[in-house]
Amino acid sequence: FERRDGSRLAAITFGKNRAAVDDHDPARPDGDAGRYARLGDLLFRRGRRAAAAIEYRRAVQRAGYGYPGLVHRLASCLIATGGLDEAQTILKRAAALGADDPRTHILLGRLALKAKRYDAAMDHYGVANGINPFDPEVHEGMRQAATARQDPALVQREETALKRLYQQPPSKTAAQPPAQAGYLTLTSEPWAEVLLDDRPLRRATPLTDFPLAPGRYRLTLRNSAAGLERSLDLRIEIGQTVTEAVDLRKTK
Repeated sequence: FERRDGSRLAAITFGKNRAAVDDHDPARPDGDAGRYARLGDLLFRRGRRAAAAIEYRRAVQRAGYGYPGLVHRLASCLIATGGLDEAQTILKRAAALGADDPRTHILLGRLALKAKRYDAAMDHYGVANGINPFDPEVHEGMRQAATARQDPALVQREETALKRLYQQPPSKTAAQPPAQAGYLTLTSEPWAEVLLDDRPLRRATPLTDFPLAPGRYRLTLRNSAAGLERSLDLRIEIGQTVTEAVDLRKTK
C-alpha cells in the first residue's frame, strides 16, 4: 500500500445504527476542527447549506482533507449553493489522499455532469462502480453520460443495471440529470426502509443528497421489525436539498 501524508487509516467500527450526520461520528476530527464540524452538522440538519459550508470549511482548514465524511458534507453544501469550483478542488484533494472512497468519485462525477464533461463523468463514476457497484446514482450517472456521448451499447448496459438494482424499470427517482434534479437528505431513528409514492426505493436510511426529479412525493419510512411506520409529504425543487430527520418512535 502507498502511504500519503495527510491520509488516515480506515478502521472498522461496530456499534448502534448511526445517522449520516452523527454527534458521535468516530470519523470526525478532534479539537477545534471537531467543534466546527459539529456546528456544521447542526446547520446541515436544518437545511442551512451556506452556513454549514462556512463551518465545514473551517473544520477542513484545521483538520486537512483526510476525513472523507467531512469533505463530502462540505462538497455537498458547496454544490447545493453553487460553489462548484471550490467543491471540485477539495474533492480532488480528498481523492488524492483516499482514492478508494466511492463517495468522493460520485460527487466528482456529479460535478462533471453539471459541467457537461461527460468523459470525466464516466471516469469518476467508473471508479466508484469498481468500488461499490450497488449505488443507483453511479449507474444513472453513467447512463446520462453515455446518452450524451451517443453510446447506445453503454446506455443499454446501465439501464439493465438499474433494472436489476430496482427490480423494476427506473422510476422518476434519479431519472433526471443533476442539473434538473433536487436532493433529499434523510435520517431516521431507528433506521427504516424508504418508500416513495408507495414504491420501495430499495434503500434504507440514512440518505445523503439522494437525487430526485422535481415534484411532490409521499415519503414513507418503515421499520417492520419494530412495527414502526411514518409518512409525510415532500416537495422537491430543482437545485434544492430537502432535509428531514424523523423519529419513528414519536407520535405525530
